[in-house]
Amino acid sequence: MVGCLMMAAMFTACSKDSENLDKDNKPAKAVMSYWYDVNDELLEVADITVSYYYNNNLNTEKMTTQHWERNGSLQTFPGKLGYSVKMTLKEGVELTKDSYRLSYGVNTTGKSMTNLIPTVQNANGGGIGISEGNISLYSSMSVITVKKENLKNAVENIKFSLFYNIDSNGKVKAE
Repeated sequence: MVGCLMMAAMFTACSKDSENLDKDNKPAKAVMSYWYDVNDELLEVADITVSYYYNNNLNTEKMTTQHWERNGSLQTFPGKLGYSVKMTLKEGVELTKDSYRLSYGVNTTGKSMTNLIPTVQNANGGGIGISEGNISLYSSMSVITVKKENLKNAVENIKFSLFYNIDSNGKVKAE
């Protein structure tokens, strides 16, 4: 089984002449990448729901593969960017092992010319906040081994949430 998932973020920096700012020096666009990864063992026993913002609309999807990835974009301010992940033990799932090794992780990048998406540090219990120019990266990976009798509680306590409210001047407030 997969002992560790590898995640990588690729991004490029923008100059101050970018089209991301309009002539009044107000944000014209904000972009965020949303990634979530799980191992096969977790995917087999859990229903995983991901909710994310794209153009100020909240979308919800069921995660059906080990890697889930979307881009969030905001072109009208004020607005929201971000995503959350919730899990429940699949109804009727047959637990055939004494214990389960669950691996899950998140990678999120954001960019804008006014550092619209700020560096995220220690959001939801850990991770790394890296800021390079106007680009922010948050990455966190967890691996736990859970006994069969504790699996339902463990799965339902695996949660992730990272949402930002962004005002008309590009100021960010994390929820």
